[in-house]
Amino acid sequence: YWNAKRAGLQEKTSALERQHADAEAAVEEQQEQAKRVSEERVHVEHPAATLDRMISECKARLDEIEKSSRMSLDEVAEKAELHITAYSKAKEEVRSVSKLIASLKTAHQQRLQKWIQFRDSMTVRTKMQFTQHLYQRGFTGKLEFDHANRTLVPKVQTDQDLVSGHAASNSQSLGGEGFQRKDTKSLSGGEKSFTTICLLLSLWEAMSCPVRALDEFDVFMDAANRTIAMRMMVDSAKSSSTTQFILITPQDMSVRPDADVTIFRLNQPRRTAS
Repeated sequence: YWNAKRAGLQEKTSALERQHADAEAAVEEQQEQAKRVSEERVHVEHPAATLDRMISECKARLDEIEKSSRMSLDEVAEKAELHITAYSKAKEEVRSVSKLIASLKTAHQQRLQKWIQFRDSMTVRTKMQFTQHLYQRGFTGKLEFDHANRTLVPKVQTDQDLVSGHAASNSQSLGGEGFQRKDTKSLSGGEKSFTTICLLLSLWEAMSCPVRALDEFDVFMDAANRTIAMRMMVDSAKSSSTTQFILITPQDMSVRPDADVTIFRLNQPRRTAS
């Protein structure tokens, strides 16, 4: 009896083991199918019946949406994939353009700082050249640069002003007012022309202009200012071997011809009686 009982139980055990093996094979097959959708296993908290009901509800809802829409779910999924790809590409382009803009801003700031340094050095050079040219005539002065407002104001002291300045400084010690540099509006015609020549020579040196021309620059100058101005311009021309100077004047030239100085004299104009 007990042997028969044991044989029956062994048959049931063998049948259960075969079912268990079949179930394991089915689980492995379903896991392989599930990995095609998602590599990671989703943690499920609901029982199988609840999940089946939820899946049925989702399918019914998707069917309603598909019926009310002009496109099928596959077409919607394909279109969504295209938009997602385009969005990712645009996002990457925005990121690369942002990096480029940041690099350009940094380069712009560096170039701006270099330009400011170059501008300041040219400003100092122009001021020194202007003071040096004025000293040829016994004048003193300075250039006031305002880069923010883009203005340039020359201030000049003539030789007569220097004499008056000493007297003013003496009176200042007694309670009077000291002498200050004046602008070009208070200068005489010859002094204005000489100051203009000094300013142009200073700016030309800073700008490195290859061709420099002046017309009737000495019309309002006296003989002393004209001689000094011509000597200054000739010396400046000789010191700039790669620069062409063209000076036009109705006055007599106080400069002798040289190897690098050529004088062209025009004929007197012919006037006929009408």
